Amino acid sequence: MKRPRLKRRVQQAAFVVAMMVAAAIGVTELTVALHDVPRSAQEANETAVRVFGTYLSATLDNRVDEIVQLASSTLVWTALSDSRDRDAYLAPFLEDRNRALPNSQLALLDYRGRFVAGDPGLLKLGDAAIKGLVDRVLAQSTPATSLLPAPDGRFWVGVPIDYPYTDDVIGVLLGAIDLEAMLGSEVAEELRERGVIIRGSDREWRLRGEPDRPGFASATYEIHHPDIPDLYDLQLEVHSTTSPWQRPLLIRGAVLVLVSLTLATLVWWLAGMVARRVSRRLERLAEVIVENPDCAPEDIPADPQGDEIAVLGDALRRSLIDHRNAKVELAQLAYYDKLTGLMNRARFEERLDDALKRAQRAATEIALLFVDLDRFKAVNDTLGHETGDLLLRQVARRITDRVRSSDAVSRRSGDEFTLQNS
Repeated sequence: MKRPRLKRRVQQAAFVVAMMVAAAIGVTELTVALHDVPRSAQEANETAVRVFGTYLSATLDNRVDEIVQLASSTLVWTALSDSRDRDAYLAPFLEDRNRALPNSQLALLDYRGRFVAGDPGLLKLGDAAIKGLVDRVLAQSTPATSLLPAPDGRFWVGVPIDYPYTDDVIGVLLGAIDLEAMLGSEVAEELRERGVIIRGSDREWRLRGEPDRPGFASATYEIHHPDIPDLYDLQLEVHSTTSPWQRPLLIRGAVLVLVSLTLATLVWWLAGMVARRVSRRLERLAEVIVENPDCAPEDIPADPQGDEIAVLGDALRRSLIDHRNAKVELAQLAYYDKLTGLMNRARFEERLDDALKRAQRAATEIALLFVDLDRFKAVNDTLGHETGDLLLRQVARRITDRVRSSDAVSRRSGDEFTLQNS
């Protein structure tokens, strides 16, 4: 017998529904992510730039204030004004200061911009840009700063050294602050993973981030010296170096696919269990019909659950009962006389033939009796056919009352009856 496919179809339908639900949830989840992830990245970068900017601003202010204080110290301007003994005092002093200031170097220049003491390599780093800074400090007699981009990038500070007795500028204290080294050792790890750009008035210093690719969700922080106006005007930018939604979307997509497949597999299994309970009951009905075409109503399995399948089984049982009753009625009509209920001629002749064969095998004899009613036509003509029928039924009853149940009695035709003993 070919097995029904109800279970597989129920599983397929449940699987499709589960995948559609999972797809709807996934689309909703990804839509929310497309809205929330960039906003979360923006908020994270704004928090990072505040932390980063506050630290950078405080560090620059401290280093610049230290350089300004050194430039105004008595030792510096006194030794610088004494051309004979200045190297004896300034060289060890500045060497000690350079060791004490991490990620910063100092160099002392005279009023012509020539190197006097400190770190002699500083003048080679900036070249023309540093010379311009020194010239501006000497010409304006005010502190100045400059931001030079990588690879020789430093934040440069030039402070004039005033001679208090003549109000003349007798030199420049030049400081170079290595922001990248300083921030690389102090900034938290989560900030190192972001792109960082420091912008000055005319230059841009990109500490991290791809130079030809704009940052995502950028946030800025303004940095100024609190006490010296217009000393420096820097803008710090922190941004995501990669798309803020690329990685989260890939992760969410992978999780959604895994959850969807797991859910669909679970739904497939549960649908199979439910469908199996239904399909097995239907298979039992099918097996009764296919394997036993002549099944009786008693062969239909009882099903007390009362659902549609139970109704189907009950309908099949009633149909078999009706079919059996119809067969009995059909046999009754084919072999028995409708008026008297006795065997008809065809049925009697079958019984007689069987009796003759048995008698022949057993070498015995049988008795055959013909009964005919006299003047029966006169009864029909005078009293009517209904009275004739009543008479025939009465005769049939009296004959059957006087023979054995195993004997055969038939109405042969009209008013003729036959009897045969068993």
